[in-house]
Amino acid sequence: VYGGGWTAPSKVSEDGKVRIRTDSLTGPLTLTDDSPAFQIRPKINEVTLPAADSVWYYNTTETIRWDATSGPENDASNPQVEIEYYMGAAGPFPIATGVDSVDSVQGTNDYVWDPIDDVKHEGVKIRVSYKKYSSVNDESGVFSVRPVVTVTDLKTLTGQGYDNGL
Repeated sequence: VYGGGWTAPSKVSEDGKVRIRTDSLTGPLTLTDDSPAFQIRPKINEVTLPAADSVWYYNTTETIRWDATSGPENDASNPQVEIEYYMGAAGPFPIATGVDSVDSVQGTNDYVWDPIDDVKHEGVKIRVSYKKYSSVNDESGVFSVRPVVTVTDLKTLTGQGYDNGL
């Protein structure tokens, strides 16, 4: 009777195997069986920033955050993720020109989007996907990206060709 738990190793692998062995308590019989090879993949548990229904502003800086369950690759490097955004049904669009991958480690991961693209849309989502395992991904809730509106005090424009009635 099997009575223990098993946790997969914390190392990303394409050729994991389990060996089951039983030693007979009443005789010399030993049974061993190996499982077929299986994959141990990293997991994106949740994209936590941007929060759903939040408002971010064009040409400012914000942090994209996700939580991952992962270990290193066989070569000891960290798994790489790709970060993209969608505007409604349009996309994906790369989060930054020239940035095609970012390290993803066990636990909390941050990427600073600086500056935020000029997307001006009310239905934006961020998707974080593993480069080698594109089906392993997660998306943020829907949020908005809006332009920054700056109102100049018209009193300061006196003498610059503006008649502000002062």
